[in-house]
Amino acid sequence: MGLWIAMAGRKGGCGTSTLARNVAVFLSQVGKRTALVDLCPGLSGVEAFSGADGFREDGTVAGSPRVQSGLHDLVLYFATGDGQALVDELGRAVDRGDHDAIVSDMRWDGSSLVSAVFRSAPVRILVTAPDPVSVRELYACASAVVLDEVAAAAPGVGSLVAGLGGGDTIAGFPSPRDLMERAGPGGITDAVMAVIGRFRIGVVVNLATEREDRDLGRAVESVGTRIFALPLVDMGSVERDEAIAAAQRRRIPLLVHTPYSKAGHDVEALVRRLLGTPDVDRIQPRIELARL
Repeated sequence: MGLWIAMAGRKGGCGTSTLARNVAVFLSQVGKRTALVDLCPGLSGVEAFSGADGFREDGTVAGSPRVQSGLHDLVLYFATGDGQALVDELGRAVDRGDHDAIVSDMRWDGSSLVSAVFRSAPVRILVTAPDPVSVRELYACASAVVLDEVAAAAPGVGSLVAGLGGGDTIAGFPSPRDLMERAGPGGITDAVMAVIGRFRIGVVVNLATEREDRDLGRAVESVGTRIFALPLVDMGSVERDEAIAAAQRRRIPLLVHTPYSKAGHDVEALVRRLLGTPDVDRIQPRIELARL
């Protein structure tokens, strides 16, 4: 079984793509045959590798380009064709042992493809920045993920969620807590509790600049659990670092350009934790989720 890591962000500017690229690079550097899958439309992420020797396109998979990154054991895929077909083919490649690790980079747009890929990945990571808007967007994204997972198991959830207006919710978006309060005791609440009892979403705070930013992940986990009934797990933080911009200007990943930078050490710490966590659902939140 290969390691499949899905990384997503809802708000642009949080650095999700930069983080995903460098997670994939580190996995390849420790000997994992790694595929980095960009599920955002277009080829906007390809420039981050185009300064490397050996960078070239060498075919297509399910109508999407396959690109040699120029780095040993790292192949890039860009979902410009049929994204679902690409994901399915990569799943078969993992089963065949063609890849040891897959890192999916996506922006949460509410589409069924992004939702399905994120929810099905053994390791799910939402990326946020240390500002109020980004944190609120993370809660909204995590709520959508959990409600999609509940809807897959409990018919009728979709209509209840659609009926939740801004005034009927805690923070202007429907959360698992809002759904349980609307549904009351019974099958739907039981389904929500079953999902959040087995389902985990990792949180990474990117672009940290202050000590408080380093502690934000723990606070996000606590508030998400207590207020929104979200099964969030703090997975660490990555410091804002000018070395990232320098690497981008040279069109090579941070962990190739400046591996011993502050952000590089943070990415290494994150990936080493992920390597010890083949299934994020095994991680227990620090706070127990209580039934209403």
